[in-house]
Amino acid sequence: MEIINEDIKTVKIQGDGYLVNGNMSVPKADGNRDYQEVKIWIEDNTPESEFTHEESMSNIILAGEDLVTTYIQIEVEKFNEANRTAFADIHAMANYKDSALYTHAKACGDLWLWNESVWMAARDAQAQAITDGLTSEEFLALLPKFV
Repeated sequence: MEIINEDIKTVKIQGDGYLVNGNMSVPKADGNRDYQEVKIWIEDNTPESEFTHEESMSNIILAGEDLVTTYIQIEVEKFNEANRTAFADIHAMANYKDSALYTHAKACGDLWLWNESVWMAARDAQAQAITDGLTSEEFLALLPKFV
């Protein structure tokens, strides 16, 4: 179905193109007639954002949580390699942090405390990401290093 400018009621940004009238995807392709019509429409109108404000906030929070989980997991894997252990994640290590008989109890406790500080810093970083917009690198730079 080909569209003409007068048929366009709504345009929403959608990835590398637009969603027109809620049901037609139009890629950003200069040879595409529908795209030419959308460009004309945009001259006098503003397309809707790809995500609502709530969706954007949720995406920032989820992306931050993924970064933090990976950041912590890297230290768990370093510990596993250095000590020939096989902890699946930081929560598995936490199970041993208070065991007086376990050889690596102190190290497990140290990593657990670091994990808590990382998550506290991450919540502050997420708030900053929401207000200022941060790259992944800038976000990770705000997190404490494990020493």
